[in-house]
Amino acid sequence: MTNDITLTQTLDGATFDSFLLYLEDMPNTAKTYKSCIKRFKLWLKDQPDAQQPTTNTVRRYKEDLTKRGYKPNTVHLYMVAIKQWFKWLESIGKYPNIAQVRQVGQGQP
Repeated sequence: MTNDITLTQTLDGATFDSFLLYLEDMPNTAKTYKSCIKRFKLWLKDQPDAQQPTTNTVRRYKEDLTKRGYKPNTVHLYMVAIKQWFKWLESIGKYPNIAQVRQVGQGQP
């Protein structure tokens, strides 16, 4: 899968609502992930690669959270939510999973 579709197209309300519906059996998780992903979306607006973020975009976000003084557990929670979001987006064919952890020797997107 390539980044031939922009992330903006995957962040529309219907797609996001579908993700939350996917999490419906875990209402607390859905609420937390919604908040975490919304914060990521706000941060992403000001990034040069906002339309087609990459693995490096996700890394920069994590670094920015740390620089802003977020506690390690909070940063971890945000990253888990983002990883699940991109994993789900890839599973439905909407956007590649740019947040997955790569094994040594594997190429970057």
